[in-house]
Amino acid sequence: MRLLVPVKGTPESEMSIPLAQQLASEVNTEIYLVRVVVWIDAFSGLRVDPDILQAMNDAARYLADVASRFKLPADRTRCLVSWSANAAKEIISIAEKEGIDLTIMSCRRKSWLRYLMRGCVYCDVVRSHVSPVLCVPPAGAEASPRDGARHPAMAAMQA
Repeated sequence: MRLLVPVKGTPESEMSIPLAQQLASEVNTEIYLVRVVVWIDAFSGLRVDPDILQAMNDAARYLADVASRFKLPADRTRCLVSWSANAAKEIISIAEKEGIDLTIMSCRRKSWLRYLMRGCVYCDVVRSHVSPVLCVPPAGAEASPRDGARHPAMAAMQA
């Protein structure tokens, strides 16, 4: 089994790692820790900016630190760093290329206005149908049927 765990460098995004760790300890599982460096540059397709390389090196060090802090099995953990203007498309591409069986992502509640303006990486990954997606809500999040019906992630799953 192959698990994809995208993280973006925040404590909230790391909340999905313990679940992946638990699954990996019970089943012979490979964990793919992924960090997508979002980089928007008009010329990014034509050249590799030294700043992009620095950001990718920082992301690689971050993933190594995460794997160490969470004591992920070194022989079954792969750390992948990529850069793109669209994090969701890059995560979907990695899931397709690596044959991922389950994606475990943290998700947070967004207002409708923020969702309309900035989009939702989690929603786009769910809609791709590349692999099942398990959402880990933020700590202290309370679920209610009324709130869940309005949450963009729930709307994406119902679409």
